[in-house]
Amino acid sequence: MKIKILLTACSFSAFIFSVDAQLLPDSVINLYNNSIPQEKIYVHFDNSIYQPGQMVWYKLYLQSTKSEKDISRNVYVDWYNEKGRLVARHSSPVTHSASWGNFEVPASYTGTGLYAVAYTQWMLNFDSSL
Repeated sequence: MKIKILLTACSFSAFIFSVDAQLLPDSVINLYNNSIPQEKIYVHFDNSIYQPGQMVWYKLYLQSTKSEKDISRNVYVDWYNEKGRLVARHSSPVTHSASWGNFEVPASYTGTGLYAVAYTQWMLNFDSSL
């Protein structure tokens, strides 16, 4: 019974798209963006390789489909070692869709790499694979 309902809904939606193929996809995308706004973070580091004891400087650019007044006010950066263990957590305010910060690689760090994960509170509501 459920399969028949699903097939009927799919054939009906295909009919709708064929009626007005130019306007409908844009309006569906706009409806999605208005009902579930998205945020994305782009991180820019000052270097690509760091030694223990060095300072990592970074700048974050926040892009959002939300209005400027509704954009997140803080960004968070979690630093993990190669085994997935949290090394440090930083937060910084967002001003004019950007934020910046620094992280000192511990002088006693013996691992082969560090991983930075940047996010906002809004991003925690969604799947990380998106």
